[in-house]
Amino acid sequence: MTKAVNLRSAPEPICEIPKEMFTVGRGVYEGRLNLLRERMQDAGLDFVVIYADKEHGANFSYLTGFSPRFEEGLLIVAPSGTPTPGLPSSA
Repeated sequence: MTKAVNLRSAPEPICEIPKEMFTVGRGVYEGRLNLLRERMQDAGLDFVVIYADKEHGANFSYLTGFSPRFEEGLLIVAPSGTPTPGLPSSA
């Protein structure tokens, strides 16, 4: 059994480059970090270590806006100060 095929013309898709790029402001990241620190205090934690790699970067990115695409990364969050990013040692 054969069916007839009807071809139709479709308009080209509209591919526009946005005039403005969406960014998340520094205050959003500071708020997220402060909330994490409040929860650390509630849980009695001195530090939180967040691991990230190409497949598992969401938590890292949520707190920093950075996603390690080609290497592994660690983010060490203390009760105060600037969080410390680093790369795990291969040794």
